[in-house]
Amino acid sequence: MGKSHAYRPPHLRGAKPADRAPAEPAQPAQPTQQNGSFWWQAPGSQPAGNTAAAGTPNRQQAQTGPSTQTERARSFRQLVQAAEECQKQAERRPDEAARGLYREGARLCRSALSLAGEAIEGGAGPSWQAQALEVQLLLGAHLQALADVTARLPSLAPPSPSVLREAEAAIAEACQHYSQAVDAYQPCINASEPGDGAEVPFVNCARALRSWGELCPDPSQAVPLLQRSVAMLESALSADVCPEDSRADVLGSHAGSLAALGDRLLNADPPQVEPGLEACTRARAAYSDACQLSHSANGDDLPGLLLDWGAALHTMAGHAAVAGGQGEAVELLEEAASRFRDAVSFGRQDVAPLNGIGDVHVAMAELAAESADGTVRGRSESAWLAAALTEGYEAALRIDKADVDALVGVAEANVLLGKAAAAAGAGDAQGHFSAAKAAYEAALSNPAALGSWEDRLGVVFNAACACVLAGAENDAVSLLAQLLWIGGTTIEEIRADEDVGALADSDALMSAAARST
Repeated sequence: MGKSHAYRPPHLRGAKPADRAPAEPAQPAQPTQQNGSFWWQAPGSQPAGNTAAAGTPNRQQAQTGPSTQTERARSFRQLVQAAEECQKQAERRPDEAARGLYREGARLCRSALSLAGEAIEGGAGPSWQAQALEVQLLLGAHLQALADVTARLPSLAPPSPSVLREAEAAIAEACQHYSQAVDAYQPCINASEPGDGAEVPFVNCARALRSWGELCPDPSQAVPLLQRSVAMLESALSADVCPEDSRADVLGSHAGSLAALGDRLLNADPPQVEPGLEACTRARAAYSDACQLSHSANGDDLPGLLLDWGAALHTMAGHAAVAGGQGEAVELLEEAASRFRDAVSFGRQDVAPLNGIGDVHVAMAELAAESADGTVRGRSESAWLAAALTEGYEAALRIDKADVDALVGVAEANVLLGKAAAAAGAGDAQGHFSAAKAAYEAALSNPAALGSWEDRLGVVFNAACACVLAGAENDAVSLLAQLLWIGGTTIEEIRADEDVGALADSDALMSAAARST
């Protein structure tokens, strides 16, 4: 999973953290009560609105002299500066080091908020309230980034019998951090007023909700989270919250949340077809609007929007194909390919849209193989697969020869080409299988880049299949034994596979299966 990252409005992009905190912030709306207590208070504490009449200091004010107030303000600034420094350092560090920095940054923010609460309880002016809201926003960003790195860290762990349990625990912890980030953003949303940056807490909260929903393993919990993300972004898009120069970026986030919601609904058991298709349709419209409004002068990332749009269309095409709508699937894939080509046209030497083109062509090949005449748009399965290599994955490898997504794409396309050649009695099947085996080996030399352990397990299993097809059964047994050792597959799953099933009863695999129990 990619970073959900905290949103920054156009007028603050490129600004240093210190530039975001004026010495005397503008007065925000009065704090809003939430769950029976105000956001800066512990449950049961005295609400700030219950202070003495104007001009009459309350007891806490009387006990707080100028020196204490000055020291509190100094400590508050030091804590906030330290938290901002943690954020800057973490953004430049590997995930393992960044995790500790984000955790420390969140602790510093909470300490600063405690001081702000004391000042506000003591009758401090609106400057303290406004600065406390800034720290709430910073706290949310730390927690959101902490969740991101926590979710990614298991992919760096070496294989072991416990690694899958550790990955599951990390996902649960990341979900907890996303929940805390959402809670941290809420006071800023409650106090939001029109003006520069008014959309920031809405967008950050929505992105945290989306990441949480995509990561959450329970569909019954994930769908409401994604629905909340969509609703939050719709609030951000309201005329009095979202300035015009931020609209494209916020629309892009809205489209992404709608696409994620549609995917979850259509993958549900049973599929929730009508609401899922509605979400997908709205996502397509939102991506179109976002791209039309996108402008580099506002810091908008049009190539990135096009890439996301293409990926969403590719996913939607998969759902259409499963539902039996081949014609609709083909149209969606053609539109996806067009969006990926648009992204490539910016000349950023980015491999992702090229890999997207490869993925779209492979999907076209699969539809061609299932069609009555063996073609889609006049091209056979093998022709589409050859295009996936030349126009997609191999083009990506010319930019980055170690890109694992491109290597896996080359491997998968060659396996399909080899099987098509074997079915047709052509003599080049073995060459394709050998090319697939070599590409898988190259991808597996950088396992952490393959993503989550779930993704890695799928690649390893497919690599074992390619080894069998290439005549390297010993290599296949070695890969499958590793999967059995860490609990990533079972003898039953191996036996059921058409490529590696014959290996299931080998002594090496039976021994590995026994060790895994």
